[in-house]
Amino acid sequence: MNGLMKTIRYSVVGACSVSAAFELIEFAYRRPGGSAGTLLEVFCAQAGIPVAVAIALNTVAILAFAMLFLRVTRRDRLFRPERAALAMMAVQALIGTVASMELLLILAIEVAFVLPLRRAVVWVMAQSLLPVGAVALQVQMTGTHPLMALFDARIGRAWIPMALMAVTMQIWHLMALALGFLAAGAERQALELRRINAELRATQMVQADTARLAERLSISRELHDSSGHYLAALSLNLRLMRRIDDRAELAQKTDECLHMVQQLLGDVRGVVRDLRTVGEVDLRSALETMSEGIPGLRVHLKIDAQLGGETPIQAHALFRCCQEILTNAARHSGARNIWIEIGTSPGCVRLLARDDGEGASEVIFGNGLKGMAERASELGGLIEVHSRRGEGFRVSLTLPLRRSAA
Repeated sequence: MNGLMKTIRYSVVGACSVSAAFELIEFAYRRPGGSAGTLLEVFCAQAGIPVAVAIALNTVAILAFAMLFLRVTRRDRLFRPERAALAMMAVQALIGTVASMELLLILAIEVAFVLPLRRAVVWVMAQSLLPVGAVALQVQMTGTHPLMALFDARIGRAWIPMALMAVTMQIWHLMALALGFLAAGAERQALELRRINAELRATQMVQADTARLAERLSISRELHDSSGHYLAALSLNLRLMRRIDDRAELAQKTDECLHMVQQLLGDVRGVVRDLRTVGEVDLRSALETMSEGIPGLRVHLKIDAQLGGETPIQAHALFRCCQEILTNAARHSGARNIWIEIGTSPGCVRLLARDDGEGASEVIFGNGLKGMAERASELGGLIEVHSRRGEGFRVSLTLPLRRSAA
């Protein structure tokens, strides 16, 4: 989370703590026979529950609101309108109505971190009417309310202050929602920047490994095609020279040159072999780095220890396919967990991925899945995608294992 979101969370917890402490102070200094303040206290008074118990319940309700706020605004719940989050916000709305109406303004800010704009506006518009209903209920139960005294209104003419209160509440709640969306936008940008940064670092790792191996392959091919062939021809010529000239001294010098050339040729072959076989793309580190930058998604990664015989092009294709799978799971599936397994079987390398998201009744190949299919096709592989409503997505990618020999 960015600094703004942390500040909001700490401020809400602090405000609720101060409000709870104020409840206790108010009880300590309340005049005997004073009227109840909140709707919860009115209910308790009507039920004959002692004031001390009512104050305690009000205090616990305020602290419970703060705890629910922390749970709803956790990183893995942000911008994900799940049933659990909606249920907790409904409980918060009830607490704000009966315990402290100021808490509803905090809830209006919180809504911006969970619901999209249209649903958030509808929620806040409905939520802003709760204080009006609470005042109306309190007037019916007790026959009075500070709002009524402020306007010197009777019960029969309560609609005038009620209407003014409804308009005022909607204005304040919409303003709180607007502030919430400003903070939510900053948090969205921070999460997106974190994800992009992780993908960029992982891509740089793969590209660095790919470039390094491509350079080794180019050097080995160049040595083999130029120096190796040249020295082999030189060796053949020296052998012919020894057969043509019979003088002993020239034959001795020729043998020495032949021996040196053969040693150099063996060294060149050794360099070619080492450059072709040493090093591989660190696919595991790249995927682990990319997984760290995906908020709200737990990645379970399993890579076969025997993996490493694939070519740089195949490793790059596997990385890009994993990147697309993780992006789709984080943005569209609503998944909390995703399992990725990369292993080898006779003659091929296989990628299996599945998540616990919502799934779909029909799989539609968009640009991402089409790109994965094209990568697989170019390397002679095959991709399969399966999904059912409520059972998440499953992706299977198989590539033929083409090992390059020195």
